[in-house]
Parts: sequence; C-alpha cells; structure tokens
Amino acid sequence: MAAIHIVNPANILNAAALTLEDDRFIGLSQDVFGVPNFECMQWLAARRLIANSRMCIACVVPMPLIADADRSDGYVWRCRRCRCKVSVRSGSFFERGHLSMQTITAFVYLWSRDTQLRHIMHELNINTWQTAVDWGNFCQDICGQWAIDHPIEIGGMDNQGQPIVVEIDESYFLWKKYHRGRLRAGKWVFE
Repeated sequence: MAAIHIVNPANILNAAALTLEDDRFIGLSQDVFGVPNFECMQWLAARRLIANSRMCIACVVPMPLIADADRSDGYVWRCRRCRCKVSVRSGSFFERGHLSMQTITAFVYLWSRDTQLRHIMHELNINTWQTAVDWGNFCQDICGQWAIDHPIEIGGMDNQGQPIVVEIDESYFLWKKYHRGRLRAGKWVFE
C-alpha cells in the first residue's frame, strides 16, 4: 500500500528545532546528496520544504505517494478515485526547477555561504551559466521578499538605553559602455 505521508508527521521539525539545526555541508551531503530520492524527500518534508501529504482537490481525499519512473523525482501523489497526479514538488520552492531536488538544495546552501556562481556550477555540475544565474536571482528574490515581509526597525536603543547611531552613505555610480566613449547616466545608491 502506498504511503499517505512522506515522513511521519511527528518527525516534522517545528520552527524552534529548525533554528537549532546547524547543518554543515558535510552533514547536508550525508542527508541529501548521494541518497535515494525518497530519503532526500523525507529530509525535505521533515523541514517543511516540500508537502508531506496531499489532498485531491477534486475528490477531497488523501492522495497516496506512489513510485513513478516517469518523474524525475521517482514519485508522484496520485488520487485513487479520479487518478489525477500531482508532482511532489508542487507548491514548493522546487516546483519549476529542472534540476534535481538534491542539486537545488546544494545550490541554495552554497549560494547562502557566498560561494561564487562559477564555483557552484563546477561543484554541482551545472552546465549552463544561465541556469546558475537564474537560480541565484531566484534565491535573491526570495530573500528580498522575506525582508519586505519581515521589516525590522533600524536604530532604536541599545541594552544600556543609549541611542544606536545608524550611518548611511551615498554613492553615485557612472559607467562607460564597453569602457569607451562618454559616461552614461548614473545612479545614486544608498548603503
């Protein structure tokens, strides 16, 4: 019989447990890379990066997870009644990615550690510059949206009740096209 959950719901990490996790690349590689797809999916589901279960939208019944050799991840959610299929990646960060979930997880880790894209491409065997740039931009967009959704006050008071000084600087950037000719219109940047 097919599973209704990828991982036992009791094993899904809560926010506090996720905060305490200190995965280094070596630990991540043992949990995610070089393991069968199902074990990688269990790791991702326990961290709420992919759905642990699905309900059929049409039939409103739980969808079991079944092996499907036609899918790159090797599994799919399929309704027993209407026979519709839903990708394991559906509704997640991985949804439109053509790379394996292991590769995407490694990419995000390396990107978050300020690894240069050319090094990420080499380590993960990503063959096209555009793929690496697209994933880097996607990670940047996700972080930017998080900052917008979770604004923090800059400045305020420190622990001794003293005001915190916030300094900003401004720069005006100019450039020449192909490093030749006249200067193009510049842009003010505040940092």
